[in-house]
Amino acid sequence: MQKSIEQRSLTVNFIITFIVSVAGIIVYFVTDIQALLLDGFFSFISFLSAMVGIYISRISHKKTTRYPHGLHFLEPLYAIFKSILILLLLLLAFINASETALHYFLAGEGEPLLVGPILPYTLFVVTLCFALSFYNHYQNRKINFLSTILKAETKGSMIDGLQSLGAGLAFCLLYFIDLNGTFGFLHYTADFFITSISVICLLPEPVKMLHVAFIELSHGLTTDQEITEPIDDLILQHFKHVLPHINYQIVKIGMALSVKIYVENHDAELLLRILSIRPHFLEELQALYPNARASIIYI
Repeated sequence: MQKSIEQRSLTVNFIITFIVSVAGIIVYFVTDIQALLLDGFFSFISFLSAMVGIYISRISHKKTTRYPHGLHFLEPLYAIFKSILILLLLLLAFINASETALHYFLAGEGEPLLVGPILPYTLFVVTLCFALSFYNHYQNRKINFLSTILKAETKGSMIDGLQSLGAGLAFCLLYFIDLNGTFGFLHYTADFFITSISVICLLPEPVKMLHVAFIELSHGLTTDQEITEPIDDLILQHFKHVLPHINYQIVKIGMALSVKIYVENHDAELLLRILSIRPHFLEELQALYPNARASIIYI
């Protein structure tokens, strides 16, 4: 059920990001504005990653001899590669826009920006991107925010929409700036300023996504409260009478969860009591997270 929701959502991402990327690239070739190239290729990366995400979603639950618990590590690996691609794209867009601005400031040469089709393009793309981000978030909420892939797609669509909105509004201001006036230089260099601001504002999100995905891939403890709070409630419900004697950790790798319960008291009767609680706890845990496991570790 959870995998089918994830795969259906990624199919919607595949269709919408293809439409947005084609629109961005067409408008770039019409206007020759680097910020729109950044916008179009950002969407194109989302389109390609949606294809990869669909494939990973279909195979990540499969168990092999080498990976008896499944290939869930592919999901944070996907998020890592996507965040790196976004960072590289932001860097390349900044470099390309800088070259155009330097050529104008140093040589006094350049072509004024053609902003004619930007307003309708902005309205179209921003509406689609924000709607897609909300859709991804809603679908992920239906599966208790367990999908690392949908979380990456939610952030990616939001970044794409914010970037398009900021760039579109800024370029629309050129309609009101006289080409021969005091700020006429912006008709030649606005691409650089808008791209630079976009890069600075958007940079934290892929960095954060990279950090979280790396923690998952390296089996680090999850700190996502949307994941941990329901598990905390289950622990309190089932183990409340033995809480002084146990400690627990939650590790999330893709859509797979592992709850490790450490028994710190060496009393054999206490251990047997905890072991008797485990089946009921695991049953309710898997009702929320079907790929969850619970281990009792005696230390």
